Amino acid sequence: MRNLHAGKSVLTGFQNRGVHISRTTLCDGDSPVPAPAKGRKKRKSLADPPSADEAARRWIMGHAQQVNGGASNSLLAELHAARTARRGPPDAGTEPSVAHQVGASASGAAEGACEDAAARSGTGVRGAALSLLTWNLWFAEDVELEVRMAAVGHIIDQIGGGPAGYPTFLCFQEVTENIYALLSSKGWWRRYVASPVPYDRPYFTALLHLRDAVQHPQPARLHDFSNSVMGRGLQEVGGEVCGRGVRVATTHLESPCGWNQLYSKPRVAQCKEALAMLGRAQEPNLVFLGDMNWGAPEDGEPPLPPGWVDVWEELHAGDPGLTYDPKANPMLGPYNRIRKRLDRVFARLAHWRPARMRMVGTQPIAGASYVKTGGKRGPLTLPVLPSDHFGLHVELEPI
Repeated sequence: MRNLHAGKSVLTGFQNRGVHISRTTLCDGDSPVPAPAKGRKKRKSLADPPSADEAARRWIMGHAQQVNGGASNSLLAELHAARTARRGPPDAGTEPSVAHQVGASASGAAEGACEDAAARSGTGVRGAALSLLTWNLWFAEDVELEVRMAAVGHIIDQIGGGPAGYPTFLCFQEVTENIYALLSSKGWWRRYVASPVPYDRPYFTALLHLRDAVQHPQPARLHDFSNSVMGRGLQEVGGEVCGRGVRVATTHLESPCGWNQLYSKPRVAQCKEALAMLGRAQEPNLVFLGDMNWGAPEDGEPPLPPGWVDVWEELHAGDPGLTYDPKANPMLGPYNRIRKRLDRVFARLAHWRPARMRMVGTQPIAGASYVKTGGKRGPLTLPVLPSDHFGLHVELEPI
């Protein structure tokens, strides 16, 4: 979703989540610093107040570190100890080789997977199985983290047991080191090759591809957006599925920050930057998906170049497809009024076409609840769902 909030702004969202902050703490943009006189460059002083963008960035990053580093229950303590033990980033020379080694060993398995997929589909067409799952996992580690991540894994296993099999690509946003550790400890994870943890970020995107489905995979690459004050970027991986070139990219576009700083222009610019990067790719099949934080009408229509489609609109015309919706997701609380289709799947396809797409993670987890504090109406006991966003599972069929 938005970076750290469940409503129109980071401020509203964190008040809803039990964190009380003042407006000036979040975005100190009400009293702009006077512009320097013409012809003279204003010298930056250590005493100068931070810009609104910098104040927002500092608060967002600082709060994420507090949320992710301050939990005290035994599970998080154990995970924190484990990640501290392996804290050093991998050697620069060894990390890419993991994907290459997997690619070499998985090519034969991928060939067999194509044949199996064609047989399951009943069409006999190679390349029948190509599916993707995108999901903002919500980095709130103090809200039943282990239970929520177990539910995410259960849903992935449920998809894997269906006719389409395990998703070919998994795209996650708002991943923390603890979330990564929990997910990677499960059996389903071993079916995948995952992008590495960027240890310099409190939260990040993760992109996984299925070992037995993707041939000749390239190492995942992360590109930082040129205008981001929130550490946002584009994570991408390329390869072949049943002999057809595919490039998949995921992102978490800039988040609104306060009622008067929607960051719409930077967000639209980031979307254009990402699409331009993907447009230069050699693969004929491109999928760009993730938490776009898209909030019509302020953002307008997505700036899709010719040939690109919004997959939800292709398959569910007239259905708003709200992936962040307090009416459907009771974990957000009864006083949240924000209902938006923040998460999108865009595609430019040569060898596939959209076949099916649905939301996942839409049901409360049995027996799980949490107390939401900090609101004017007092504490609320609410159900727990896997995330504050619904995930999107999309299946593509060969042409």
